[in-house]
Amino acid sequence: MTINKIDSNVTGLAIAEELTLKVLPGTLGADAIWYGMEPNSYPDFGGEITNVARAPINASRQRQKGTVTDLDASGGFNTDFTQNNMQRILQGFFFADAREKPDTIPLNGTALPFVTVDANSYNRASGLDIFKVNHLCLAESFTNSGNNGLFKVTAVGDAAVAATNTTAQTGVTFTATTAGTGPNGVTSMRMIDSGIGNGVADGSAIVVSTEAVTVDIRKVGDAIRTRTEVVALFGSANTPLAGIIIAAVTASGGTAAAAGSASFFTGGLAAIATGTLTTDKVLTVEASPPAAARVRAVGFQFPTTDLSFVASSSVLKMVSAATNLTTLGLNAGEWIFIGGDDSGTQFAGNDSGYARIKSIAATTVEFSETTFAATTDAGTGKTVRIFFGTVIRNEDDPDLIVRRSYQIERQLGDDGVGTQAEYLLGSIPNELTFNIPQADKLNCDLSFVSMDNEFKTGTEGVKAGTRVAIPGEAAFNTSSDIYRLRMNIVDPASLNNSALFGYVTEMTMSINNNVTPSKAVSVLGAFDATAGNFEFSGSVTAYFSTVAAVAAVRANADVALNIIAAHDNAGFAIDAPLVGLGGGRLNVEKDAAVMMPLEAAGAQNSLGYTALATFFPYLPNVGMPS
Repeated sequence: MTINKIDSNVTGLAIAEELTLKVLPGTLGADAIWYGMEPNSYPDFGGEITNVARAPINASRQRQKGTVTDLDASGGFNTDFTQNNMQRILQGFFFADAREKPDTIPLNGTALPFVTVDANSYNRASGLDIFKVNHLCLAESFTNSGNNGLFKVTAVGDAAVAATNTTAQTGVTFTATTAGTGPNGVTSMRMIDSGIGNGVADGSAIVVSTEAVTVDIRKVGDAIRTRTEVVALFGSANTPLAGIIIAAVTASGGTAAAAGSASFFTGGLAAIATGTLTTDKVLTVEASPPAAARVRAVGFQFPTTDLSFVASSSVLKMVSAATNLTTLGLNAGEWIFIGGDDSGTQFAGNDSGYARIKSIAATTVEFSETTFAATTDAGTGKTVRIFFGTVIRNEDDPDLIVRRSYQIERQLGDDGVGTQAEYLLGSIPNELTFNIPQADKLNCDLSFVSMDNEFKTGTEGVKAGTRVAIPGEAAFNTSSDIYRLRMNIVDPASLNNSALFGYVTEMTMSINNNVTPSKAVSVLGAFDATAGNFEFSGSVTAYFSTVAAVAAVRANADVALNIIAAHDNAGFAIDAPLVGLGGGRLNVEKDAAVMMPLEAAGAQNSLGYTALATFFPYLPNVGMPS
């Protein structure tokens, strides 16, 4: 069959993270995971060949055929910004791993899919998943939709374990060994292992107490398979985090029917030992949960009268009497939402709203900026809720800086034999521009510096690997989904500073990693690349109202730039806490509003980063734009 043309609508775009530069994971890339993308356009994509002709001195006065001497490969595309389509790839542009909360399908680490064990219980295919009591969790993609959505783990039973649980079980099981007076009525726990090669002999036990300790909850999404990792998670072999809920594990979907095993329920997590799990939803068994079923921590509900506000014009502290705030996995610089939809989960004398964390201690979280004016509030009789999410920021610690490279696949339709495709190899994220136009969708321009490009014919076919479908989410719009978009002078004497402008007609925020390809003799294309400084910049065209913004430019004032957007009970915040301003020359035209263009250049702040993004997988209704 002769193919005379290919229409753009039959093309497609996908991206896979490389194991090393230009090399996909697995044999012949079999372990690659290709994530579908939704491009709107391609400003730049492919390889540009440099050909140098021969021009000898001769009587014919003609050039001779030249030779290929260089290749410049690069790629870029524009895509709409949705809740989940950019989180994974933003790690590449920030040169960092996301700081994640407990999640059964984390961005990094091993996903822990639900598997059916029998009609009444579930186990994990691999790994362990841990959630604290009182964590607010979000169940997604269960077929029994009546139990989807937000739920809260409120209690765990403390029934003693049968004696048979002191012998080896199938897989790994954490079980309560004694009923007592510790947290959740359990005074010790036992790890029993059998036959999955995790470094603990069959039937051996690790006995741990239930004392409260500070742990890095970001580790809870990781698979725990060795004695060393168990110790690392809990701080030491004898000090696990009080109140954790631990799921049983089998090596390959083995039985979970034995006493002491943990069962999974729709919308819930697991029972410890033979006790019961209580949530604020009615839980029913899900006979066949789909592969995409997911449970993730999205917030925390404090015990009654546990949380209070201590506020002044320059200081806002969230103080807990009983909860160790360092165990919640929060990060300095992260934005959280304070308050739930019910009056009992809100501070009585304060509006619910967003706040940026300045510092975290065991009993106190201090904030550096808020979207509300806070007052001192004892929280009497309240079970206050907070909501948090995934944090991605550029890192100052060299050990936390991670350079990712990708292969970008653009399928080019059927050539009569099969699907043909073009690939960019060793693609390093370089520039990202976040576009916020008026009366439109939020969208992003992405560009990569690549080492090489290649083509596959229909006979060769597309590259191997797992294909993840495009999520098909709604885009954020700039008319009704923007909760906050502002620049304001950073004033240590105030938490809720006045904006430098009221409304804008357009705004952009950009990341530039200043990546340049490294070239050498004997190499066509590039053999590596060098990343320069991480740069964050912003550009805004605002309606002029006062001379405060112009004065801030002249004074080289410290300014913060951030945007918060939300819809459908989810959202994000992108924040640059310290920027310097340029521009400010007013545009005055007849019969038109006076406009003020401003340019912002981000700088490293006192917490060590320039820009930070927080993605909230769940937000209450009071967190939506009004």
